[in-house]
Amino acid sequence: MRTGHQGNSCLATITPPASGCSVPFLRDSLGLGQATAYIRPVQRDLDSTPVSEETSGNTVEITCLNCGKAVAVTQWDLHDSLCQGGYSVEQSTSMDNCVDLTTGNDNIVRDCSTSATESSRMEPRSTFNPADDSITKVSHCCREDFKIKGCPDASSSKKDEPFSPSSEVEVTLKNALQKYQKIVDEDRCKIIDVDRAVLWKTALIFYKSSSKEQLYRKLNVMFEGMEDAVDAGALSLEFFADLVRTIDYKLFEGKPDRRVPQYSWEHVYLIKMAGVMVAHSLLQKGPGMPCLAPYVYEYLVSGEKEHAAAYVNYEDLPETSQTGVLKELIKRVEGAQTDEDIHKLCDEPQFSTVIDTSGWPIGRVLNVKSKGDFVTYMLVEELVGKRLQLLQNFREGLDYFGLVGMIKANPSLWKPLYVTENPEPLSADTFMSLVEPPSGLEELQARAYAFFVDFVKGYTKCKGFYILYS
Repeated sequence: MRTGHQGNSCLATITPPASGCSVPFLRDSLGLGQATAYIRPVQRDLDSTPVSEETSGNTVEITCLNCGKAVAVTQWDLHDSLCQGGYSVEQSTSMDNCVDLTTGNDNIVRDCSTSATESSRMEPRSTFNPADDSITKVSHCCREDFKIKGCPDASSSKKDEPFSPSSEVEVTLKNALQKYQKIVDEDRCKIIDVDRAVLWKTALIFYKSSSKEQLYRKLNVMFEGMEDAVDAGALSLEFFADLVRTIDYKLFEGKPDRRVPQYSWEHVYLIKMAGVMVAHSLLQKGPGMPCLAPYVYEYLVSGEKEHAAAYVNYEDLPETSQTGVLKELIKRVEGAQTDEDIHKLCDEPQFSTVIDTSGWPIGRVLNVKSKGDFVTYMLVEELVGKRLQLLQNFREGLDYFGLVGMIKANPSLWKPLYVTENPEPLSADTFMSLVEPPSGLEELQARAYAFFVDFVKGYTKCKGFYILYS
């Protein structure tokens, strides 16, 4: 409102243009001059009729991807609520930006909701993630204050989760996986461009920059280089298989079928992200991680140190420089026949250092009678105590989509996805039992499938392969 027309006692309403009340409008178009302007607070009796869509030369306009109409930026909310053009309305308002690594430039973001022509328009990545050189992005995942975007704290309530598993126990693993995967939005996709040479770095950037809502969409994988292919499921499966192997190589150690988290504080926060990746793999119908030591899986189920300690085994100790002396100490303590033999072991410098730093009670005498308790204590301390934070973070990451709750409802059902027990040689018949035969094939497709079956059955034994899960 303004004064000036009929004295200072009378106020006149200023009708703003579509571009809003800007300084140029008040100064040039309205000619406010020396008059006094007032901002009236919003009240119930104010006219709430939408202003007309008239535009001026200074109005900023944007093009609606749904109907193609140029709309003033001040009128966008109204137009967005009324536009009924088609499917692109939902896509343009709900699909966020995805990382585009096709050009090798991390400072690029591609909008997945646009058409093929629109996808060529790029915007600086700094608008959605400042300080965006690749080294900085990866270092974000290693900071002590790292927190996965959208991941609730351990103390938060589960009622706000979009997926909350029920207490119903699944009859088969297939049914359980279908229940876990049913929340995936098959109508929308999340694109990831993968360079095999830097797969781990690409995955870290992807999961750090993607919200939980985006990860619930159907993943569409595109491999860079001379690999022109459409992802109908096989590329995603290959990506997750490579990613799980990379996680196993970088963050775990030990025997192939008894992997434990590497004891390194540098991995404390990376392993939480690894848990999210494994959970996302199962969500997207990818593989699990069937190579963990049994005690690791028991901790994932219960989250309790005492429960996991009951499943610790000498075979779980990895062959590293850090555990070499400990393994030798345990073997010699178990083989000791007298108290004098044990005392001599304790006097050896390499063993005395291990014992002193283990936390073994000073007042507790180590002798033949207590050597069994000593061995158990050393194993639990090395495998659970030292790695407790790593185990906890891996469990929290695995529960990002509510998976841990389903595992707790029926641990034995989900165990084959994480633990390998009594691996069997992979035969042709066993392999074909895992293949679901297609239905409604045309003649050429039926002949191709029959040729595939004959080819597989021609090799009755496949050395070096094992059934990890079915």
